[in-house]
Amino acid sequence: MKAIARHVRTNLVGYLALLVALGGTGYAAGSKLLPPNSVGGAQVIDHSLLGQDFRRGQLPRGPRGPRGGKGPMGLHGPTGPEGRAALEGVTAGGDLSGSYPNPTLRAGAITRDKLAPPTDWRDVLPQGTLGYGYPVFEFGWHNAGDPYSTAGFYVDALSVVHLKGVIAGGTAGPAFYIFGAAPNDRKTHVFLASSGDGIAKLEVTFNGGCGGLPEGGPLTCSYYANVVVSSGAPGPVSLDGIAWRVCDQGPSWGVECR
Repeated sequence: MKAIARHVRTNLVGYLALLVALGGTGYAAGSKLLPPNSVGGAQVIDHSLLGQDFRRGQLPRGPRGPRGGKGPMGLHGPTGPEGRAALEGVTAGGDLSGSYPNPTLRAGAITRDKLAPPTDWRDVLPQGTLGYGYPVFEFGWHNAGDPYSTAGFYVDALSVVHLKGVIAGGTAGPAFYIFGAAPNDRKTHVFLASSGDGIAKLEVTFNGGCGGLPEGGPLTCSYYANVVVSSGAPGPVSLDGIAWRVCDQGPSWGVECR
């Protein structure tokens, strides 16, 4: 140990000079910048660069990752006000006037373009024909022929049935029925019509039954109207001007008219 201490004391100045020289060289080498474009792929250690070492847009976007799992359900929010209470006093708009909960139809809101279009005219078919929902003559009744109009009906936009035509040849009783067109009040309606040189009495009665669709589909059940010539046979009897409101039973069979 004494020999080492004597050596250090003897060469202390030399060691200090060497230390200063080596420190200056390292500083110069580390602080000097490399010239542009002097580093390539060969000089970069694989997997040593991070995303932060690149400018935005330099790295290509990778494929979209799989969708994550469903997170846990959040906490229940506070209970909202009851729907009816929330609308209380709110002013109605559109085709309604007044305020909720009891708005009314605005005056003039129902216009022709908002009504269902009328149906096409449907002729009464000859007796013995399978009508599939179309009216069919019975009890010997038929069209009176030229120059009179053929018998038929249509339903207008307000659900009112209208008859037309002149019939003849039958006996007192039902002349034909119209499937799905029973009177709305479920009552019998009586009409006076011309019959030759006299007056005929016609009745439209409320009935119910089942029949085929016009396209020949499965049976469907509905209310229907019987057009009955009570007096004035054998005619000719005019049907022009006879009309009544249709029973709207909705989608269900056997319910009251709406």
